[in-house]
Order: sequence, then C-alpha cells, then structure tokens
Amino acid sequence: MPSWREDERLHDLNDLLFFAAVVEHSGFSAAARSLNLPKSSVSRHVGRLEDRLGVRLLERSTRNVRLTEIGSSYYARCKAILSELETAEQDLALLRSDPIGTIRVSCPTGLAQYALARIVPGFLADYPLVRVQIIATNRAVDLIEEKVDVAIRARTRLNDETLTMRRLGSSTFVFVASPDFVDRHPVLVHPSDITGLPFLSFQEDTARPSWTLTGPDEAAAVVAFDPILWTSEFSILVEAAC
Repeated sequence: MPSWREDERLHDLNDLLFFAAVVEHSGFSAAARSLNLPKSSVSRHVGRLEDRLGVRLLERSTRNVRLTEIGSSYYARCKAILSELETAEQDLALLRSDPIGTIRVSCPTGLAQYALARIVPGFLADYPLVRVQIIATNRAVDLIEEKVDVAIRARTRLNDETLTMRRLGSSTFVFVASPDFVDRHPVLVHPSDITGLPFLSFQEDTARPSWTLTGPDEAAAVVAFDPILWTSEFSILVEAAC
C-alpha cells in the first residue's frame, strides 16, 4: 500500500483549507489575516495544491483573485469536505462532553430485580442521551461475541486477562431463617445440627454444598448439607423462605 509520500492523491488537508480561505476572503492577504499566518505560507499552500492537481484554480492579478471554471467546481467539493470535517469534530466534542449511545449490561436476574431496578431510572435521568439494555441472565456471557459493554457478576477473580474487572462491592453468605421457622425447630447447639434442617440454597450446580462455619472462639467446622431447594434465582428463594 502506498504511503502518503508515495501517492500524490493523498494530500495535505491544509491546502484545501487555505484555498477555501482565499476564495472566501477574496484574496491572499485577507485570507492570511483570518488564519493568522504569513501571506507567503498561504500562497505556498495554494500553489502546491495547483501543482499537485496540474490545473490553475485561481486567476491572480495585482488587485484581485478570482476562481477559474475548474477552480469553482473544485471549491464546491472542498467546501463539502471541510464542512463534513467540522461536523465530525462537533459530534466528537458532543460525545466527549455528554455521554451518548447505548450501553448493553449483563447481570444476574436477582441483581437486576433488587439493585439495577432502583439505580437505572436515576442514571437515565442524569444522562438523557444514553440508552440502556439490561440482559438479565445467570449464565456466563461472552462479552465480545454478544457485544456486551458491562457484565456485573459476583466473583473473586477474572479468568479472562483481556477483560478489565472493577470491584463494585462485597457480600457475605449468611444463614437466615424466618421467625416461624425458628419457632418450629429446636435451638441449634452444634454446627452439625443444621444438617437435618430443610435448607434452601443459592447455587447453580447440583453438587452437595458445604460451608465452613466459624464460632465465637474462632473455631471452624465444615458442614455439608442437602438442600431441599437450590436455585440461582433470588426471588424464588425469598418466596420459598417466607
């Protein structure tokens, strides 16, 4: 592939800018003043443009400058190009100052219901040009293949080194029970006492879960149990517990 030095069709856009300035200000001196540049610099750029194109774009005299027929046609094209560049810069400035676009967010269904549902309305109010798509799923997602911008997950480490992880917070698993459940079952004295209770477990796989429990004296005990219901959906656990 030819470089810009090797291919004369790829030229300095400043040449177009200076040529347009000369036309719009009806002369090299006025154009140079508008650009805050020496007249010689403007003249050199326009001359280089004409040499590259192999045509005369401007008819010069001691008193004025006027477009040739081909120069008039070329000027119209230059204006369109420069206008498009200006629009692109304005759009970029808008993107930098005010976030705009669509964000695809993947998160567990429970988190979507109990956390994002409260957060997203305020976010949309603060950033009215942003659109949010929430993909509520407990399965692992391929961020690249599924075009997901942000994935919120509960985990301690990231297996994919090409991705970036930011810690949003921390949580701890605890044993909980309803008051009615406590009234209907004997008081637990030893960690092993829990093995006979009807447990509900938050998990995706079917493996028998085990927990390491630490007592007030820092003594630890590993307890395995068989849940009567296990699911990765928070709302189901909450309804079943109540």
